[in-house]
Amino acid sequence: MLAELRLNISTFIKSRSLSNAAWSSAEAVIYPLLMIVATPIFIQKLGVELYGIWMLVNSITATIGVLNVGLGDATIKFVSKYLALGDRKGLVKIIGASYSIYLALCFVAISVSLVISFLIKNYDLFGIPKAHRLTIFFTIQIASITLGLKFIEQIFLAVFKGFERYDLAAKISIIGKISIIIVNILLAYLGYSLIIIFVSTCIVSFIYLVVEARLVYNFSGFNKFIPSYEKVYIKEIASFGVWTWALSVLSILTGQIDKFLVVSLSDIKTFAYYSVALTIFTQIHNFFSASISWIFPIVSRKIHQNERIDVFYFEVQFFFIASVTFSLIVFYFIKTPLISFWLGPIIFGKVNHFIDAFVVLNFIMACTIAPYYFLNGSGNFKLNTIFNVITFAARLLLIPLSYHLLGQIGLVVGLIVSSLLVIPFQIHQFYKRAIDHNDRFSGLKSLIPTVIFSALFVFENVFIGLAVFCGVLFTLFYIYPYRRGKTANP
Repeated sequence: MLAELRLNISTFIKSRSLSNAAWSSAEAVIYPLLMIVATPIFIQKLGVELYGIWMLVNSITATIGVLNVGLGDATIKFVSKYLALGDRKGLVKIIGASYSIYLALCFVAISVSLVISFLIKNYDLFGIPKAHRLTIFFTIQIASITLGLKFIEQIFLAVFKGFERYDLAAKISIIGKISIIIVNILLAYLGYSLIIIFVSTCIVSFIYLVVEARLVYNFSGFNKFIPSYEKVYIKEIASFGVWTWALSVLSILTGQIDKFLVVSLSDIKTFAYYSVALTIFTQIHNFFSASISWIFPIVSRKIHQNERIDVFYFEVQFFFIASVTFSLIVFYFIKTPLISFWLGPIIFGKVNHFIDAFVVLNFIMACTIAPYYFLNGSGNFKLNTIFNVITFAARLLLIPLSYHLLGQIGLVVGLIVSSLLVIPFQIHQFYKRAIDHNDRFSGLKSLIPTVIFSALFVFENVFIGLAVFCGVLFTLFYIYPYRRGKTANP
């Protein structure tokens, strides 16, 4: 088995998959690292309250993002399909259909933001101090324009991903994101207002969107930027997009509910500290997610070519969870000196308990990343939607309850408990519906690595950390078997 494992690693390294994984990971890590490094500057120059408002505006904008009808993933799927069929005309038409829908949604997003900003300014929504209400009024509207531009950018980048050029999409995105954060840091350091910072982000986003449009033309031949709504292609893209939109809506609501609870139950300063820890969690999770996002079009292609995907899943999940385990153990032992130096001991003391809880949550959530992409790639996106409904309901119930029982730390504990309750059902259904393995205990088995990983927080010892990694690695050989995956009859 070890010889076979070495052969699989060698084959992976020589393939484009490694390039896609490396650049997708770089995209996910470079911008967040700059944002994390810049956080002390933003807090120092803007103040804790304005930093909290910035994070709240981001959450509100993300919620407005429910208007994102899921056409990014749909575009990847259908670009991959038309390339496999050799149909260039269909390729251009399907890109045009996605672009036209998102262009209309840009204006809808701006309209929704006007309503929300008016409610916050005039009806004391979220208890924002009066001195900052005018600032949040304008920043929400500016952020919504940027959101609209990001809608269209999502389509352009999806074209490259559909060509299985995640590396190119990542390179383009990295340059744009780095430019934005550098401008943000410079303006904050020079003492400019939060409104000016948001305006600069909007301008830089537009410039890079123009560049991306030109590259999309070079790749696919798409150059009709006046919206065109052809019923055949709109219907086709919507056949996937409606469900992925529902999935997107639920994912956004599930991801934002804890933030609105924090700011509503506490105050803007507590929300700012929570946001610092959440930023670290989110960037680590996004890094993990991006590192295997390249599997989506591959799964879609294998399905169209009537190939089995179970073996591919076992291999991907084995390497992925092993990497996640090692990364989080290393992070856990370096976080105190690293983050204390970064934020200063005072702020670190206010966020450390959140960070510890988020490390556990990161490990738990990592176990669902590969199944998410496999379900979408295999056309089982309805299942992802159902899982998000259940997760949202669990968080809505358990977060307030945990907060009431445990205080601030209960906010993250509620997230952890809700995930532990939902994931066994999620994994069991994934095995049954997506890879056609009817293992009754697959869901419970998926929790074994989490139980072992949690020992790290009980003993807090480097040697225990090594033992935890070995223990998780051993269980992965059992849960994601290479030979059984290749020979078992589903």
